[in-house]
Amino acid sequence: MGNISFDQLVEEYGREGVENGIFQLVKMAHSSVVALFGTYQIAANGIAQSIWSLAALAGVTMGLVFITVIGQCMGAGDAAQAEQYFKKLLKITLTVSLAWNVLVFAVTPVMMNFYQISDEAKQLVIILVLIHNVFNTVAFPMSGPLSNGLRAARDIKFTMIVSIASTVGGRLVFSLLLGLWLNLGVIGIAWAMCLDSAIRVVIFALWLKSGKWKEFKVI
Repeated sequence: MGNISFDQLVEEYGREGVENGIFQLVKMAHSSVVALFGTYQIAANGIAQSIWSLAALAGVTMGLVFITVIGQCMGAGDAAQAEQYFKKLLKITLTVSLAWNVLVFAVTPVMMNFYQISDEAKQLVIILVLIHNVFNTVAFPMSGPLSNGLRAARDIKFTMIVSIASTVGGRLVFSLLLGLWLNLGVIGIAWAMCLDSAIRVVIFALWLKSGKWKEFKVI
């Protein structure tokens, strides 16, 4: 492990554990909120989530590329090259995400033929997938893969704080406001998820531009 101490490893992975734990708690809260809606909304949300997971594959895959490439650049002490690859990989991720999300949305109506649900539920699934895929195309590359790149540069504490704040303050709070208070149902929850991504995009983009992530050393 080189010069990395055991305490550093515990602290680093402990932060990731806290972030993942809070994310799972928010998912449980989401499920509880969705359970308050009508049967067709519950069914539509469940199907839409499966399709969302499929649509997110492009960004998730590129996230691994960010970790590998940026980690190697920062490990070699070449922050300038890391910054260049950040820009190149973001362009590639946006292009791949656009093509993949358009394809997934295009086949969604066809996929609905395999589900025994009402026409109202099928229409709601298509609306949910549309909302998600639009934001997944333009926002997820910078809220997901970009944050992975920052973590690879050992900028872990900042990304953890932002992720937790946006998950709780954006996703959870606005799910309650939009889904329950404004009575938008699962569509409100979908918009809250998009808001979560939008918050991360703005903060991570500004952080990347500031160059403060270059101050960390990868051993």
